[in-house]
Amino acid sequence: MEFLQLKDGVEWDEGETVFMVIGIAASSDEHVGVLSNLADVIDNEENLAELLKTNDPDVVVKYLGEKQPS
Repeated sequence: MEFLQLKDGVEWDEGETVFMVIGIAASSDEHVGVLSNLADVIDNEENLAELLKTNDPDVVVKYLGEKQPS
């Protein structure tokens, strides 16, 4: 997994601004669990805000490295 944080954002499709880019490389069906976890994490506004502002790689691993408890 690659995590790119864009502090100032970049313009994306139809004038939207992107502040975070995540690349996922997985074999077989591994990506399904990663995408599910990612959706859960970014659905929480506090988690998303922390990911967008952090300078600490441990915070990224905290949210994206393992399945978060429900």
